Amino acid sequence: MNPHGTMPAFEVAKKLGISLAEVRLLVREGRLCVTAIGDGKYGKELWFSREEVEKLAAVMPEVKKSWQNKRTLNRPKGNTTVSLASMIKVRKVRYQEEDFLESLNLMPERMAVLLRAAYYLFHLNHYAKAGHQHLYMLKGQVLRTMTRNFGVEDGLSAGFVDGGSRVLLCPSCRREANALGQDYKTYILAAGKCKKCREDHHYYSLFEFRVTAGDHSFTFHSPYPVCCKWFGSHEGLPSRPREPVEREDGFSFGRPILVAEARAIPLDKVVAELQVFIRNEERQNAVPRETR
Repeated sequence: MNPHGTMPAFEVAKKLGISLAEVRLLVREGRLCVTAIGDGKYGKELWFSREEVEKLAAVMPEVKKSWQNKRTLNRPKGNTTVSLASMIKVRKVRYQEEDFLESLNLMPERMAVLLRAAYYLFHLNHYAKAGHQHLYMLKGQVLRTMTRNFGVEDGLSAGFVDGGSRVLLCPSCRREANALGQDYKTYILAAGKCKKCREDHHYYSLFEFRVTAGDHSFTFHSPYPVCCKWFGSHEGLPSRPREPVEREDGFSFGRPILVAEARAIPLDKVVAELQVFIRNEERQNAVPRETR
């Protein structure tokens, strides 16, 4: 759908220098009229008069200033407005989700499918970091589906993060370390390992998966011992050493889900989205290539 003399919400946002949520705010305020509504791949797609947008662009500095004044007046103060502050944060996350999903309408279909799965996997990872350890199994299933069905042309790339070896002391060396009052790491550094000690060369290593397209970028990690069972060898992948500390918001390899995020994007929704992604990809692979 491309009505003559109109432009979709995504282009309007870019033209006016605002977010998609703010485009909808312009509509609610009566400053901008929707001329047509189409069906995008991921929901309704709003279209606007190009001429009206051009006129609005000239007064957007004043409009943005009025928005800022309203936000200042409505800014929560003190403990009496904690619930209001929480609602504002939840609404912000929901607007961000709407903006993201609406932006997928301009992406190639397979790239959009991958990005949508990556978005909800991003939130699943945060739920897992909050103590839902069972979710790591679903994370592995999603990553496996991604790597089997998508490639660089869709925005997916894989790499290897070399974390180094782990030495497992034999019973004799463990007894000697205990007798010396040393922890095993200190003992290994001082005395080294004997021929009976075992070394796991990739115990601390990771597989790294990046989903990048347009302005969107997601990075996921999976332990080498787990991932290599279905991914296979890391030979030929881009490799880098594991940094001493790799953090997101102060947490190693990911942070727990935030309260506002959990309220705006519930865990059951995240799980359902990813399960649908896996089922759809399995169904597509079950269709003979010549009939697609």
